[in-house]
Amino acid sequence: MRNKLIIHGHFYQPPREDPWSGLIPVQKSAAPYSNWNYRITRECYAANAFSKILDNKGLILDIVNNYRYISFNFGPTLLSWLKDSPSDPEVYSRIIEADRQSLKFNKGHGNAIAQSYNHSILPLCSTEEARTQILWGLKHFQLHFGRSSEGLWLPEAAVNNAILDLLIEEGIKFIILSPWQAAAYSPKPSTKWQTLADKPIPSDRVYQINRPEGSIALFFYNHSLASGISFSHYLHNADSLYTQISSFKNSDPVKNLINIATDGEIYGHHEPFGDMCLAALIRLIEKRDDFQLTNYGLYLEEHPPQFLVKLKGGEDNLGTSWSCSHGVSRWYKNCGCSTGGKEGWNQRWRKPLRESLNKLKNKLEKVYSLEMKRFSSFDPLVIRNQYIEVIEGRRSRKEFAAGFLNKINQQDHDSEAIFFNLLEGQKYAMFMFTSCGWFFSDLSGIETIQNLAYAVRAIELYSPFTGEKLLKGFLQSIGSAHSNIAEQGSGREIVEKYVFPMREQLPPAKSSASS
Repeated sequence: MRNKLIIHGHFYQPPREDPWSGLIPVQKSAAPYSNWNYRITRECYAANAFSKILDNKGLILDIVNNYRYISFNFGPTLLSWLKDSPSDPEVYSRIIEADRQSLKFNKGHGNAIAQSYNHSILPLCSTEEARTQILWGLKHFQLHFGRSSEGLWLPEAAVNNAILDLLIEEGIKFIILSPWQAAAYSPKPSTKWQTLADKPIPSDRVYQINRPEGSIALFFYNHSLASGISFSHYLHNADSLYTQISSFKNSDPVKNLINIATDGEIYGHHEPFGDMCLAALIRLIEKRDDFQLTNYGLYLEEHPPQFLVKLKGGEDNLGTSWSCSHGVSRWYKNCGCSTGGKEGWNQRWRKPLRESLNKLKNKLEKVYSLEMKRFSSFDPLVIRNQYIEVIEGRRSRKEFAAGFLNKINQQDHDSEAIFFNLLEGQKYAMFMFTSCGWFFSDLSGIETIQNLAYAVRAIELYSPFTGEKLLKGFLQSIGSAHSNIAEQGSGREIVEKYVFPMREQLPPAKSSASS
């Protein structure tokens, strides 16, 4: 009996566009490319769309579209950028075509799955914010892939019960988590729970979690293989990788799954030429016929869950993730998890950053709700949830306004402009929580500055309703966050130094900060 093998790649970059110009600025750290999107596209996204199979003389034997064979998700903002990227116009079409082909070979189950929109940590969002993130991600997927998504990739695999309930409500069939996020499991239908303590849950099967409103399937990836691929250079040799995968073969039909999930960027960016190892592995699997490459949707159809699972609560009972051993603490406090940085650095800046943005978000939401009711009889949250169609260019502003604005406002250009400024402000209010702003080592990192730019842009859009109060309050609040680099100073100084110069129509940084 062949074991079922799923290789999942989580392909993602944060939104990088300047919120005033809509263009990605030059990022010197991405040299020799002008920005990180271009660089990683060449090293990874394009490489996997056109991966080379070489002979022992280095001659090309074949070109493989790796996306046709692996399960994958693309961050919505990244996929939209790829669609419109002038440098690699064929990459996007190869990704979409790979999913179309996979439907034929997997009984109508496509390799692609959706991701919530801009990679906010969903357990740290309000219920309605998380709902918008999920709905935007699902609608984005439908608009690009032409079908509904069976599963959803959760940013950083971050989850708690509240998020599970939202996923069930939206009809999501499955998610993918780290095996360390599980607390206990039991064969169905009994509830003889086997607690895991600090051990990973077996990843060779699919599980089910029951909630008051329904149930959802959970896949847990093989931590040994995922870690080996991500950190131990398993992608140096396809034959060796095949051997590593083969060590997990199991003849038990209930435990016949080998499930690997990693950042997709490992295949070519973090591990140079990793895409070629993946392509060579795919050809080995086809040749030796020990495994059947499949995807989560098909596996779930053929192997309904026979085990129940409970998840850990995480620190402060806020949830768990795949990249913070404490839960989701990495995105709201100094938990000790970090990437990069120098000895002696700390992440105490995370808490005031989160608190400042939360305060701002709450104020923005109040303004949005109050002002939107002046222009439309529809629920402001319903309007926000559907605005993704305009963001994606699938519905014109004129058509959208006609569907939601009160008739008295539809012929008023000023009313229409305010209507869309309110919606754009909500978009940037979500973008400012993109997870990368907390992930790395310092407040002055380019990802955190990007989030701060979105915050200032949202403030600017709402300034007609709040004057300078919102900006002054935010600068005061963010001033309590401090960089590990003395010359970078506080969050306020970072905003003044890096964000204010981006603005084209606001007063100079000094006068804005002091007004």
